[in-house]
Amino acid sequence: VYITAVANYTLPVYEPGTFICPLGFGTLGYAFPAALGAKAGHPDRQVVALCGDGGFLFNVQELATAVQSNLNVVILLINDGGYGAIRDWQRKHAGGRLTAVDLHTPDFITLEQAFGAIGMRARGLDDVGPLLQTACREPRPVLLEVPVTLEHPGFG
Repeated sequence: VYITAVANYTLPVYEPGTFICPLGFGTLGYAFPAALGAKAGHPDRQVVALCGDGGFLFNVQELATAVQSNLNVVILLINDGGYGAIRDWQRKHAGGRLTAVDLHTPDFITLEQAFGAIGMRARGLDDVGPLLQTACREPRPVLLEVPVTLEHPGFG
């Protein structure tokens, strides 16, 4: 949720209907399958899914669909080791007690490769732009993992 909220305010959008974001509905796991649908509907367009690690794990099995259907989407995976927006909410509203927000996630690069897709990992923010450009040229699905430590601004 946090990732799409930031994107909603910071990414330039040049054409109507090219930034799809169900902001406000708490739709964890929406981005990747929505990106697959967008790519299937517009195979000539570049499609990038902005995902958190927790949300991506809701539909990680759709990597098989992406590979089998030749849907060369790019997954820009912001990996903060859990449900970051919920973690922040708990810090602010539950006296700092954290419950079920930190995840033991897989090695996403190895997982991506196991499905027959391409995995890349940024070592820092300076890597993201060049790696994203490379990912957009690939004929197969690509996961670009960006490991981060985020303190979310929160939602209430």
